Amino acid sequence: MHSVLFGVLLCHAHVTVQSLSPLSAGGMTANINIRSAVEFRPTGNNFDISSATASLGWFPKESLYQSVEGLRIEHFPGESTAAQLVGENIEFYWKNPGNAAQFSLDATVQTASEFVPVKRKIPFPIEQHFLTEEMMPYLQAGRIANQSEQIQQLARKLVEGKDDLYHAVFQLAEYLSQNIKYSLESEGQPAIQTSSEVVQSKRGKCDEITALFVSLNRSLGIPCRFVSGYSYTENEMFDDNWVSHSWAEVYFPGAGWVPFDITHGQFGYLDAGHIMLSVSLDADPSSVAFVASGVDFELQPRCQLDTRVDPQIILPEGQNRQAIDIRLEVQSGEVGFGSDVVVVAIVRNNRDHYVATQLELAKAKGVRPLNHPSRMNILMDPLEVIEIPYFFNMDGNHKSGYSYEYTFSLSSKWSTKEKHVKINVKDGAPMFYAKT
Repeated sequence: MHSVLFGVLLCHAHVTVQSLSPLSAGGMTANINIRSAVEFRPTGNNFDISSATASLGWFPKESLYQSVEGLRIEHFPGESTAAQLVGENIEFYWKNPGNAAQFSLDATVQTASEFVPVKRKIPFPIEQHFLTEEMMPYLQAGRIANQSEQIQQLARKLVEGKDDLYHAVFQLAEYLSQNIKYSLESEGQPAIQTSSEVVQSKRGKCDEITALFVSLNRSLGIPCRFVSGYSYTENEMFDDNWVSHSWAEVYFPGAGWVPFDITHGQFGYLDAGHIMLSVSLDADPSSVAFVASGVDFELQPRCQLDTRVDPQIILPEGQNRQAIDIRLEVQSGEVGFGSDVVVVAIVRNNRDHYVATQLELAKAKGVRPLNHPSRMNILMDPLEVIEIPYFFNMDGNHKSGYSYEYTFSLSSKWSTKEKHVKINVKDGAPMFYAKT
């Protein structure tokens, strides 16, 4: 018996809809085609293949943010039985396949960019009766998503004082997004750094960063699983718009599996350009595995694994994008040269569930931030209203006798309108000094 595992993913993306980007869309419909093949090469005079099997874990999955329709499977040649779904894999069987075995899979996938709603506070640590036998595998250490004393200490430190599960998970995600640098050093290869290595190097690619997030959650008794698929990107670092990508899902009792994409900064939701193709315990599963029985032969990949993504319909955001309202207020609309100013952002969550979002502040040159960065992730409880003071110093190159107008604006993916305020700076106007 011979076997071969394929873990290398080859992507050829055919983008037919370009008027609206999946990154800003409310939803997307796309055709997915996956195919693979293997040859059986003779190594002696008694060459014969009695049977072959393939186990495919890389195909579109149903989730709270993705639906799959019209799944069509073909496999040939030889006498074969119908493909069967076994757990998270599709199993193929060939009898007397001859010199080759191959399969193809087509499906229509619909994605939605929307939060998986968690509407109530879930106590942290998670109560033991929620950790059923089904959840146990998602609490165990893996080969890549492993455990170490450093990981466990970091996790405990990050969630110290937290008694709300969403706030604890958000804290882990936010730490990684701010402290682990995204690196393409091993792009195109399976994860090679373990979580314990990433926590020390503080750099990694998407599957390695995701594995560390999985490890941190599991060390705290939070079920977490590894997800792989394709995502749409407009980053010039990549040759294609559709690239293989990894993110995680965290189990929230009563709500289900909630997505967290650390490298994209999407916590509790995904943009419409995410297509889930694999769910696993760790970052190192094979995508497809061929096994054959016979004599005098060897397995030779003909097509390792070819995945094609063809968007058909991209939906606009719609009114559901107005998850939060933003209002900006200023202490004084007129200040003197070199004065400090405070711009207060009043942010309201309009939803009856938790909302995590990134606030992006735009400001003119000559303005020096004193506390918050220009981009900041926040988590809001259901229907919560928060105030965020932004402090600045107006240290631009001002000339006496002139008046200068500065505009500050704040935006979020989940707010349809960008809010802005203006401050005039002129010689002789009141001076203010911030206490941050």
